[in-house]
Amino acid sequence: AGTTSGASGAPALRTLSGTQSQNVTALVGNARGDVALSTRGLRSRLIFLRRRGTTTFSRVLTINVSSNARDVTVALSPDGQLLVVWEDRHEVFARHRGTSGSWGAVHTLGPGVQSNLQAAMDSTGRMLVAWKSQRVNEGESNAPAVVSFITAAPGHGFGSRRTIETVGQTGAGRFVGAPGVRLAVTG
Repeated sequence: AGTTSGASGAPALRTLSGTQSQNVTALVGNARGDVALSTRGLRSRLIFLRRRGTTTFSRVLTINVSSNARDVTVALSPDGQLLVVWEDRHEVFARHRGTSGSWGAVHTLGPGVQSNLQAAMDSTGRMLVAWKSQRVNEGESNAPAVVSFITAAPGHGFGSRRTIETVGQTGAGRFVGAPGVRLAVTG
């Protein structure tokens, strides 16, 4: 990873410690200059954060997962709060880090199978999570795609998960491809 200020010059690239055999799954930033990224490996999910005014990424969270874990993503609020969402053991989980750097508890958001995850935070600190879940095997699915949504107001826990859409088309080549759902925060 590397950063540069302005449009001039190439960034100085540095290897992020512990990322061998990891794939980058999300890279997000906010207007004030914070940047977060998540990586996915066989048995771990790594979360890195670069705060405004710094040039290096720090690992802020390591999530140990089972062999059937799937996606992981991150979101940043305008004031630098961090939301991490991941799937493991057929459940979707979330964890929040406030502006002080303290992590909150792990929250179970709902069921997830081979999920495509989306996370966002708005300017008030509201956390939003959406995901599409559908078991797909070699381009074939015998299960519907289910799109779920859940939100948490600032300082409160997550509400009830809502099913936004169910797509029942199944069979060879009849699955909902990634990303399956997108979250967009305006204002």
